[in-house]
Amino acid sequence: MWTAIYYFKPLYWLLLSTKATKTILFRGFGYKGPIEMVTYPDTWIRDLPLLHLGKGAYLANKATIGTNMCLSDGTILVDKISIGENSVIGHLCMLAPGVQIGSNSETGSGCAIGIGVILGNQVRIGPMALINHGARITDGVKVGASCYIGSKVQINVKGLSIPGSTNIPDNSVINSESDLHSFIQKRA
Repeated sequence: MWTAIYYFKPLYWLLLSTKATKTILFRGFGYKGPIEMVTYPDTWIRDLPLLHLGKGAYLANKATIGTNMCLSDGTILVDKISIGENSVIGHLCMLAPGVQIGSNSETGSGCAIGIGVILGNQVRIGPMALINHGARITDGVKVGASCYIGSKVQINVKGLSIPGSTNIPDNSVINSESDLHSFIQKRA
């Protein structure tokens, strides 16, 4: 039934247009979180019982909030996704199962956020950045455009700014600005 509504855009748009109809739609399909969020008919959301969208969350058009995915070995992975209050998920951004995004955070257009990634509060991810599976990014970090943050990377410095196009390899741990500078110097 959800798929039928999703693919019939005029009906879906109408249902999203008022708080009352949006509440009926989302509650009817098992969503338990706050209704005070913004989403569009072409935002791909599924498995509503597995979503938590904080008040004021904004899911841009054509974003994919993927609570389930099929892996290359045929395994189907299903996990919750949590997006904090007043956070913005950018146009064409993709979130994998298990993603947790803190409050007042933003993912830029075309980002890919991998399985089980945790982003703290007030994190900014620039356009076209890739945050690979299991990465952990603490509060206030700014990741520039087209950066690659490898699998299981831990960025533990609050307020750190990572310049665009920086490549941080898998399993790296950044506990200071000098740790970050070693990766920036390698690319120069």
